[in-house]
Amino acid sequence: EAAPVTPPEAAELRPAPMQKVVGRGKARRVVDKTPAELVTEGLLHLEPHQKLDGDQIVEKSLEEQVKEKLLSFTEAQERRIADFSNQALALRSALIPDYQLHNAALGLYDDRRAAQIRATVQAFRDEYHRLEAAVHKAHTAKALDAVQERYPRKLASASKVSKS
Repeated sequence: EAAPVTPPEAAELRPAPMQKVVGRGKARRVVDKTPAELVTEGLLHLEPHQKLDGDQIVEKSLEEQVKEKLLSFTEAQERRIADFSNQALALRSALIPDYQLHNAALGLYDDRRAAQIRATVQAFRDEYHRLEAAVHKAHTAKALDAVQERYPRKLASASKVSKS
């Protein structure tokens, strides 16, 4: 005689260690545990520079890292400057891909478009230099964290481009 067949809804769900069962009755399903649950259960370990913020793993602020002696103040300044530099390159690349910089340098764009690209790149440079000076001027980790970028989010407008 054949073994009785268990209907799928009555079958026991067996989640992996990094999963859990949610819902009731037919709505029961297996989902991934949150990072916070994984940390609490010892299944995920945070790096020294990380912390839990609600259910998310985030990087500790520079102030926290300096306070906990994970970074010296000088290292925090260097990290902040490097982060601003990387952010500038990423944002500029999103607005003006490298091929457009090359095309402008080769004279392939009309004067107005080339001037718009130059003005936008100059705005990124000016903001980076402002940030670099502010980071060097800061004397506390809290002051470092307070330095905020104002990189362009769009190309320089036609009115800001000189007609020279």
